[in-house]
Amino acid sequence: MLLLISLLFVILDCLLGAPTGREVYRMPQSALKALSDRGTVVLEAAMSGALSALEHASSDRSRAEAGCRGCVPCLFQDCGQLTGPCSPLSSGLTEPSCDIITKAQKLQDEAERSWTLSQACAYYQHRCPPGEQDKESCIRIMGESCSARVLQCSLLNTMQNLEPATQTHVQAAVCGQRLSMAQNVTQPRSRIVGGSPAPPGSWPWLVNLQLDGGLMCGGVLVDSSWVVTAAHCFAGSRSESYWTAVVGDFDITKTDPDEQLLKVNRIIPHPKFNPKTFNNDIALVELTSPVVLSNRITPVCLPTGMEPPTGSPCLVAGWGSLYEDGPSADVVMEAKLPLLPQSTCKSTLGKDLVTNTMLCAGYLSGGIDSCQGDSGGPLIYQDRISGRFQLHGITSWGDGCGEKGKPGVYTRVSAFSDWIQEEIRKSLGSREPTCTELLKTTDMTEEEQRSEFSSLCHFYRLTCPPGQSTSACSQMAEDKCLTRFKKCQLRSFLQTLLDLLQRAEDYIRDKVDLTFFTQTLPQLVEHIYSVSFTHTREKRDLGLRQSLTQIDGVLLLAELDGAVVPAEPASSLDLPMFREVGPSLDEWVEYLTTISDDLDKLNTSTDISNPARQEEKLFLQSEESSVPQLQGEFQNVISALRSKLNSRAAPHVLHLDTKEVQDEQELPNNPRVPVSPTGAPFYSSSSSTNWESQKPWSLSTALTNEENLRTQVCPGVKETSQQVSQVRNSYRWVLNIPGKNLRMNFQEVLVDLSSKNDHGLYQARVRAVVGGRPLTFYSLVGLENDSFYRSVPRIIALALEGLKT
Repeated sequence: MLLLISLLFVILDCLLGAPTGREVYRMPQSALKALSDRGTVVLEAAMSGALSALEHASSDRSRAEAGCRGCVPCLFQDCGQLTGPCSPLSSGLTEPSCDIITKAQKLQDEAERSWTLSQACAYYQHRCPPGEQDKESCIRIMGESCSARVLQCSLLNTMQNLEPATQTHVQAAVCGQRLSMAQNVTQPRSRIVGGSPAPPGSWPWLVNLQLDGGLMCGGVLVDSSWVVTAAHCFAGSRSESYWTAVVGDFDITKTDPDEQLLKVNRIIPHPKFNPKTFNNDIALVELTSPVVLSNRITPVCLPTGMEPPTGSPCLVAGWGSLYEDGPSADVVMEAKLPLLPQSTCKSTLGKDLVTNTMLCAGYLSGGIDSCQGDSGGPLIYQDRISGRFQLHGITSWGDGCGEKGKPGVYTRVSAFSDWIQEEIRKSLGSREPTCTELLKTTDMTEEEQRSEFSSLCHFYRLTCPPGQSTSACSQMAEDKCLTRFKKCQLRSFLQTLLDLLQRAEDYIRDKVDLTFFTQTLPQLVEHIYSVSFTHTREKRDLGLRQSLTQIDGVLLLAELDGAVVPAEPASSLDLPMFREVGPSLDEWVEYLTTISDDLDKLNTSTDISNPARQEEKLFLQSEESSVPQLQGEFQNVISALRSKLNSRAAPHVLHLDTKEVQDEQELPNNPRVPVSPTGAPFYSSSSSTNWESQKPWSLSTALTNEENLRTQVCPGVKETSQQVSQVRNSYRWVLNIPGKNLRMNFQEVLVDLSSKNDHGLYQARVRAVVGGRPLTFYSLVGLENDSFYRSVPRIIALALEGLKT
């Protein structure tokens, strides 16, 4: 028995060993490594192609399945595997706010960003004609509408970014006096929440701050040209061009005889305002011209001396909601509120939320309070000696409206008196000129314009570095001022574009033709940027980085953090190699063999260094150093694709409820965040449409009962599932290779030196481990450097072919 086994081993060794009687050459380790590295790259390329195809097919299936779960289908190019529960269907009843759009655009992952934008734009399903909600035409309409909304928000944020974050009349000699017919402060007044109107003329310093013509916040006149209000009022838009101030207003539903409408020249939020904690919630608004003072339009006095003691009666007024989440009042409402101890304020609302720059007023029993829409309005106190009214607080935030144990929180004005007076007293040349001031010069004569520019641009001379010559400083100041002027002109133009978009809302809805808004308009804006800001320095001063993000063929301006920024680089999940190869193993073998044949035909060194296919460079000796890098890139691609595919097991749930965004912004608890009287978000045009009464788009509407669930399948699910199976079958040969075995390891190449053919190639026996499988096969191989590397793709092709067995 042992003799028989020994004989078998001898026979096997003869069969597999070196050819007897022939001279053989064993390839060195460097050659084996070159084969192994390139073979591994080929396997990794095949795996990345397989995973990419599988990911795309699975993505299509996920989009179809998403429709069955009531999600909006992916409106853009690639939403990856991000599926799962969507936001409540009611979230699609209003047009997405710019806050929602901006939050979606901030997502780094392209697939997650596309999916989130798609869900945010559920509202646009109303623009699909009845009966077409489940068709591709509806997805196109929704995608174009969503793209137009992204563009609109980008224009808004770009305009805001053009305005710098930072910014004179002396307070009137007579302040804090009101008409004698106004009732005494000690008389009890009805609450603002559900209350009664104040006497006309009793609040001569109350200001109605309007955003795009609608009430947004209250304010208080402290000087003929200055208004104090809450800084959080400008969280959505800090550009003064959107805002107007109405003084002498009483009934906001009509024009009062004494009211004056003034444009806003400058907005100065306190530099230490914290939008998350509402600490230092105070801002100054400069008007373009002084108000005409009268007995019905008078500034309030700033606080002087000691603060009023705890329990002192104060008055609060505004046009805010009559009850929590209710409509705004038509006329000024007022209420008497006692000042509360700071200790009580902190114990009821939280010691970490209430700072020393805040104060509380109200009744712990509830019922009387300021409410939404009163933000920025005054809390005043009547000095017992002079009888004048002083500004003690600015309506800031609160937990609900008039709730038991939840008093209102106000900004303590006395903590900012010095800052207010310092800003008001600044001279004209000590501030950066506003766009309103600069654009006014366009109507002047050349001589008047030169004189006005000299005065307005003096500010920039203050920024000259020490030691700079007078002429150089003057030139730098002039350049900066002209750049600022250009930015203002551009912003004015963008405002015109925005007005055009808003006025065209009906046309967009009825015609559903958004080509102009989604393609022509962004290209036009890009051209204007390049023409208006041709120098690198000016572009840097502007703070704009221009780019266009392409989502499913639709060009959009991408906006992040208030600036137009370059889009994310194209995904590296598809390296530009082996893209022409089909999915089957035979196609890969044929492609590699063709590469080897083509390389054999290259005679000169020039031909060899400039092959026709990019893949051919992989098999050149000169590319030896780049092969490890290529391996790493493919490994990263494979890892990323596997991660996306594995996300199906535990899909990332995206909730796009607008409350989520508000929760992030409305800290602490429930600040008096500015909302329009109708409750619509900023810049939202949500007019009714012919199809507004329809339910939100959902493929699951066909699955209305248990019987349908058994007998019907959502459109597209069956087809996309079959596509997934087809991809898996086509790439089975590589998908079945475990990750740890995804490599080639060439162990030995024995060359028969007597077998040289006419092309200078030799027969060789090759032993290798491919995908974890040991293989032995024969191949032609070259011994010289060039001929060896040209034969590498043929050897790798034969190694792949061994996977068939």
